[in-house]
Amino acid sequence: MPMQSDEPIVQADMMLRRARKRDVASAAVFVAVLLTLTLAASRFGNVPGPVVAPFIPICATFWGAADLLTAFLLCTQFSVNGIRAFAYLGGAYAFSGLLTIPYVVYFPGLFHDPSLTPGASQVSVWLWLVWHLVFPLVIGGYRLYDPNFRRRFLHGSRIRSGLRFALIYVVAGAALTIGVVVAFSDRHPLLLDNGNFTAIWTGGFMPLVFVLSAAAAVLMIGFARKPSLLQIWLAVALAAAALDGLLNAFVSGRYTLSWYLGKLETLTTACVVMFVLLLEVGALYRRLGTMAILDSLTGLRNRRSFDEYMQWTLGQRANTQIAFLLLDVDRFKQFNDRYGHAAGDTCLQRVAEAIRASLSRSADLVARYGGEEFVVLLPETSALGARDVAERIRLNVEALGIAHAGSPVAPVVTMSIGVAHAFTSRALDGGRLFALADGALYAAKVQRNATVVAESIVAA
Repeated sequence: MPMQSDEPIVQADMMLRRARKRDVASAAVFVAVLLTLTLAASRFGNVPGPVVAPFIPICATFWGAADLLTAFLLCTQFSVNGIRAFAYLGGAYAFSGLLTIPYVVYFPGLFHDPSLTPGASQVSVWLWLVWHLVFPLVIGGYRLYDPNFRRRFLHGSRIRSGLRFALIYVVAGAALTIGVVVAFSDRHPLLLDNGNFTAIWTGGFMPLVFVLSAAAAVLMIGFARKPSLLQIWLAVALAAAALDGLLNAFVSGRYTLSWYLGKLETLTTACVVMFVLLLEVGALYRRLGTMAILDSLTGLRNRRSFDEYMQWTLGQRANTQIAFLLLDVDRFKQFNDRYGHAAGDTCLQRVAEAIRASLSRSADLVARYGGEEFVVLLPETSALGARDVAERIRLNVEALGIAHAGSPVAPVVTMSIGVAHAFTSRALDGGRLFALADGALYAAKVQRNATVVAESIVAA
């Protein structure tokens, strides 16, 4: 039977692909693990950890790069299919990624002494707060605007304009945010007091992060009858952001165990969708590779794939014998005219399965060569063995009993087969073998429902 896929090859986006039960289960387990770690850290996480100064630049580089790569992958999807949700989601990730740069630059003790710049110690925490507020607002807001994530631009010019607008809007928004946070760093409410994070929670900022992120996570899948794969993992990313916000209620300062876990949850928010997108890209390449070598109707090898395999096989084999079968369904045009093309497709699928079932060795290769024509390559096969295989195929096809009332040959579908055989002491020209089989097939079609074996050739 032909190979089936869940979605057409052109549909590379995950917005329209329903999540399977195992995807939902994996996401649920992932969130459960994060929740368990968060609850454990809330009780034991204020234990001071080692002060690992490179942790923030390393971790922030990872989550910033992950945010930007996720944005790139989402915007690439938008450029392919015009679904506007991809542009909005890509913008949310790009905004977070851009804010990571000044977050690292202004992180206390890395590149400057905060004691020399009043308010500088607040810049990083404010930037962190802003992107943790904007991210769920953009994603949740778009979910309300376009509940099914189906709105799209149908024209390429609109898609290109949308990409330009999104890039300008995100870069300008990030630049404005950074400028305001840095310029007014001395006037912002104090969120970090001598390394203590209590004010960020008592001031209502962290509860707001938690509520917005949790609400966006619930909104992402709570009202979707059949959530997509991307919706599921976006909900996971938002859940991680919510737990990150919740954990700050129990953080006494930087470099505690709970603080380290919070940074890892920020990394999780940035990475989970990226990993899923990259896995989808890998799956897409595999599907493309499969479709490049298979005939979509019958699931057999296609002509190009067979020609390449035959050329390689003949070039590799010497001092051996090889057989080549050329097969043709008798009076197939009359079959299509009488029963219709849909019945003709079903007939070819059944014939292809009968041919495949007639071959017993893994080295034997069958392909659909075009229309109602098939080819079989039989390495290490004598002329007598090739004839036996051809006759087995012919009888198996006839035994299918597919009615063919318009055929003068038989009341059922039949097949004519030409067989070529060669002894080789060196690489053999495939064209010569094909021409020999073609001549034998011509002779078989004079009789119909017959097998003709051409005289063996010797490639000395």
